[in-house]
Amino acid sequence: MKRPEPDLDPVDSTESSVRVSRRVALQGGAAAATALLIGAARANADDPAGPDPFEALSKRWLELAAEVTADADAALEERYLRRLGDLIAELPPEQLPRRERVVFDRDGMKTGPAWASGTTFLVELTLDPGAVIQAHDHPGFAVTTAVIEGEALCRQFEPDGDAPTSESREVFRLREMSRSVLVPGRRSDLSRSRDNIHWFRAGEAGATLLDFTYRIGGTTRKFSALDLSDEPIAPARGIFEARWIGNPYK
Repeated sequence: MKRPEPDLDPVDSTESSVRVSRRVALQGGAAAATALLIGAARANADDPAGPDPFEALSKRWLELAAEVTADADAALEERYLRRLGDLIAELPPEQLPRRERVVFDRDGMKTGPAWASGTTFLVELTLDPGAVIQAHDHPGFAVTTAVIEGEALCRQFEPDGDAPTSESREVFRLREMSRSVLVPGRRSDLSRSRDNIHWFRAGEAGATLLDFTYRIGGTTRKFSALDLSDEPIAPARGIFEARWIGNPYK
């Protein structure tokens, strides 16, 4: 199966009921509660002797992550993702950490760590124009992806029914749950049970993404990319065929 090459237009055809997601729009709930915390860091951003603007965000991020353990329910995990999204929205993209070194450089993509503390970490991904991050999952992780430069088409999937183990090469079905164009200030996220498979393609000017990643645990399944069919086999429901192919980023 070839990997998909869909149009960057976020609007699906009338044949498909896959929704166009704008879930990445800014939310206000927890942002009000953290405005003073982030505001204090921002006030000192231009002072070389002042605190790192990211310091307040990372401190609160760690506090939020500590509330979500491996046996946490889906509602608690979703609350964590909403609050983290609010924190990210409070900090301009240029004040977020950038990649410290390159650990992967192939197929138009460079990745590397930007920050880490325990099981929470930031990974920067830089994509050449039109470069694709093939569909892959994040078993046991909650991830928020923020675009800090350029734009990228993001597609997210869930298994339609039971999925085989990541060691299997059996073909199974995925349902496309959302499709959105991400630009600076917009984000996508996934939980252990929702939208856990995602795919990206950079726009004409390329894209730089930051993955805010928290390894929660609660699974023994291994990370894997997928070979995804070009066209849906059931367009009205956005159903595609796929199979696990292991980790191509080693």
